[in-house]
Amino acid sequence: MIHRIHPNIQLAIFDDLDQLWNPPAGYWDAHLADLAAHTIIAPAEGALGVGGGAPPLESEDGLLLFFHERESDGHYATKVALLDADTGRVRSLLPDPIMRPQLGWECFGDIDNIIFVQGAVAQPDGTIYLTYGAADYCVGGAVVAAREVIDALRAAA
Repeated sequence: MIHRIHPNIQLAIFDDLDQLWNPPAGYWDAHLADLAAHTIIAPAEGALGVGGGAPPLESEDGLLLFFHERESDGHYATKVALLDADTGRVRSLLPDPIMRPQLGWECFGDIDNIIFVQGAVAQPDGTIYLTYGAADYCVGGAVVAAREVIDALRAAA
């Protein structure tokens, strides 16, 4: 299970859903006591925090995780990481965002300059459809080529 205790993103491992709903005695106490060992993504230098986005997508290289990062100016941007499919650990992370607020409805709304991906759907043609919240006011859609993202993650590894 990918979760967030500010300012990072962590990973909690369970054998099955029953164990998630009824974890062994002391599981969460031990997890929280050693939170650094469970942290898989931390904010870039100067950034204020990271948070989850869409559930990871399977790829031939691992799991693609789209997440948001709150930058030093308070703006939210979308980043992407490649997770190992077996361990959930980060294999590669793009240093720069793949999306930042640019359009008027992304920049101005209930909370300005925020975009955060909440849905990612891989298509048979290699396209990934992303749905995202914008300015805490509306929902947007974007398209990205899976091959471009994977190639960039390979280069960043």
